[in-house]
Amino acid sequence: QYDAVGLCYVHLPEAVRRPFYAKLIQSMKPGGEVFLEAFTHTQLAHQSGGPRSEDLLFTRNIIAHEFSELECIYLLELDTILLEGAYHHGPAHVVRFVGLKR
Repeated sequence: QYDAVGLCYVHLPEAVRRPFYAKLIQSMKPGGEVFLEAFTHTQLAHQSGGPRSEDLLFTRNIIAHEFSELECIYLLELDTILLEGAYHHGPAHVVRFVGLKR
């Protein structure tokens, strides 16, 4: 069982994502945390990386729903600047989440 799980720009189709998150939560210890950062639908307006398919992108509501079994510690959509190499560089819109398993 895991104390912490990090999901950095893991963009999966919904049919894969939901069972993956369920197994992920099941595999966590009580007191374990999930840390997630991913692109939002608004990212489609930017050229700084990420999926070009809306169904692979997130909103705060999607994250809140899919991690509803966890206590939400932090959930925010925000603008940021990516400096992650040639393919992830420039203005971006992301969602950040921290959830705690009780």
